Amino acid sequence: EGWASSEEKPRRDVGDPGPIPAELLTPGGFMERVIEWSTSTAFRPQPELSLAATLALMSTLTGRKIADVTGLRTNLYLMALCGSGGGKEHTRKVNKDILQNAGGEQYIGPEGIGSHAGILSHLKINPVQLFQVDEFGRFLATVNNPGKSPHLFNVVSVFLKLFTSADSIYIGDAVADAKKVPRIDQPHAVLYATSEIGRAHV
Repeated sequence: EGWASSEEKPRRDVGDPGPIPAELLTPGGFMERVIEWSTSTAFRPQPELSLAATLALMSTLTGRKIADVTGLRTNLYLMALCGSGGGKEHTRKVNKDILQNAGGEQYIGPEGIGSHAGILSHLKINPVQLFQVDEFGRFLATVNNPGKSPHLFNVVSVFLKLFTSADSIYIGDAVADAKKVPRIDQPHAVLYATSEIGRAHV
């Protein structure tokens, strides 16, 4: 709630918090190697985007494998903002290349969201999915107008329910044919969303 709402909300100008502290870009281990590779091979190096994408990758690789004492999982939803032509695609490509070359192609989810039912269909095939979605600011603006895109209206709700069901079983909405109600054990949906600065307002 509040991630995407059809109600008008006053905007707060919180100002530019400044650059990400350098120590966060060098976490060590596998993550740091991926960040370095993603940044050094980019036409337009974006270490902050590399960090966000690497967090999404690690979230995917650890899906349904790690939990804390409360049952909290590593399913992250991240959104990275970048200027026009800033090289958002490269970090998504690096994630896909790593997963594919490591034999984890089944974890690579769709790069667009057509409906909430589509999200559930892919998670039923494999309960760990990395959704890497570009132009997410436009997507949220569309979700906020259910009259024009009713098939997208429930997408946000489904993502929120999947997040809270990561240590349990997700059961979809009731329909006339009970056999068609989706049931997903410990769904691990990871969202790495990117958008151009100025297009992320909802």
